[in-house]
Amino acid sequence: MIFCLQMKKKNDKFKKIITEYIVLLRQDPGLPKELIGESWIGFEGWNIFKEIRAILLG
Repeated sequence: MIFCLQMKKKNDKFKKIITEYIVLLRQDPGLPKELIGESWIGFEGWNIFKEIRAILLG
């Protein structure tokens, strides 16, 4: 039971942080596409997402 509550808290925290991260990416996706190409933004966004997930849910 305690484990379930801890996982729920982690999941709730993860959802809140990822929601804010998505809002931030929509406003400022990173370096200009002209400088680094289109694929970089998605690639970096995915890597940062995986790091956040590992920290919060690990």
